[in-house]
Amino acid sequence: MRLTVLAGLMMFVVSVHAADAKPVDRVFTATGDITGDGAQDRLVIHVTGRSLMAPFTWTLIIKDPQGRVLLEIKTDDSKSDAFFAQRGYEGDCSSYLSCKQRYYFSDLPKAVFACLQPDTNPGAHQDTMWKQVATEFLAGHKVSPAMQQAAVAEMQRTLSRPGELILTVPVSPVQSGPPLIWVRAVHMFVPIFQE
Repeated sequence: MRLTVLAGLMMFVVSVHAADAKPVDRVFTATGDITGDGAQDRLVIHVTGRSLMAPFTWTLIIKDPQGRVLLEIKTDDSKSDAFFAQRGYEGDCSSYLSCKQRYYFSDLPKAVFACLQPDTNPGAHQDTMWKQVATEFLAGHKVSPAMQQAAVAEMQRTLSRPGELILTVPVSPVQSGPPLIWVRAVHMFVPIFQE
């Protein structure tokens, strides 16, 4: 009897270890009108890794209904992977593996796809700081002064309406990238805040 229980326990440990060693390749998708043009855009998060125990890379791609890429962000989380073992880095989990799985397979997609829900705090971005952030971003992307003005005017209209759609892409469980809005005039997502 004791030998049977020990053998079963060993098989469980081996099967858990084998599952941890398999390559990770997970895709999460959502559709919604992130650009505000009435059409359904497609958001895809692709998480990959050599195994559950190895650092992950992930990509966010947003495409319009015609398949044109509106945004592509690629990340390599090699430098932050060990933090999943630290208490409090990711909430509601107790180990490196459970915290990592919770973040990449649940919290990351939820955080990104939240952009498809209208902002519940209309007018929160009414200060003028966003104009400086947007102008610096556009200048850095070699957008002409005339197009910068058109973009800022469009952003002003967008941010003054209730229910604006804001994309915020997490950098890690404890840090988010800048909030972005789609600007048709320049055909890109433009930040409205920068730390």
